[in-house]
Amino acid sequence: MAEKGIETAVEYQKQEIAKAQESLLDLHLGNIKQTYVTFSAIKKQAFLGGLESFLDGWEKETAPNWFDGNKAKKVREKMGLNQKEAAKEMGLSNTTLCQYETGERRPSKKYIDWLRKHGYEQI
Repeated sequence: MAEKGIETAVEYQKQEIAKAQESLLDLHLGNIKQTYVTFSAIKKQAFLGGLESFLDGWEKETAPNWFDGNKAKKVREKMGLNQKEAAKEMGLSNTTLCQYETGERRPSKKYIDWLRKHGYEQI
């Protein structure tokens, strides 16, 4: 019975922590918005580029588990492209593309979007 009380208390604490983290995120996003509007056009462009890089890195860490490198390779081959040609088209290194296809590295959103555009879902 005491264990159930402890489990309930732990679950409650987890929920409270999640609420606090969400509130903190809202606060930071509000501060970012207020600061962003004061930026020059060049500074806004640099900021957005940095944000895009951050999100791309984050997506690599949290890419979905459904990705199948062999399926991706079939899409590329169906288009008649070798790895070097496909990597160049996407602005990736040949090594990175190879790592995506062999499962050594999680794919970026940009790569997944490229695959979907070229029929990844149909294979």
